[in-house]
Amino acid sequence: RGGAKRAAAPAPCQPEVVFILDFHGSLQKLLPSLLLRLLCHLKGQEGASLRIFEIFKDFAQFSINTNPTIVIIDMVPAQAPEMLRVAVQSAPRSGGFDVVKGLMEQISIALFAWMPRLSFSTKLPCPACCSLGEDPSGHLLDLNEVLSDEVLFCHRFNAHSRAEALLEAKLPRLIREWRSSA
Repeated sequence: RGGAKRAAAPAPCQPEVVFILDFHGSLQKLLPSLLLRLLCHLKGQEGASLRIFEIFKDFAQFSINTNPTIVIIDMVPAQAPEMLRVAVQSAPRSGGFDVVKGLMEQISIALFAWMPRLSFSTKLPCPACCSLGEDPSGHLLDLNEVLSDEVLFCHRFNAHSRAEALLEAKLPRLIREWRSSA
């Protein structure tokens, strides 16, 4: 078969951190070109090292940085996408939270450049009561609050006993690093 060779995708791994970009119902209108536009923007950044493994209209797997940080972006829920899930697995010496912070900043810049009036919020699955982004309709924490609040609680952790869970120690390592740098 003639055609471009595709980079071998890395073995599936458990993401270190998952972000949910909630477009408040407007994602379906953006879907046809959203991932391509994001990847083109990321590729065009100075010093960017982007290697694409797979891309479809609702899914992309790629690596960024020279010590690859693997990123999977997909639309959730699959049947009627409302949110964009960004799952990140960082290499041991990849630059840690700086790479993740830069990725999320570049995604925001790309979205605002493309559609300045687009409203979306970046969230994290609650580490006390949710798995890593498997159910995007679960309890989500606003990233700005996670980065700025001194003490984080999950108010849904144990609704029957009215106990609240402290979240700091349960946050992904990259988010704890990001918090401590802010």
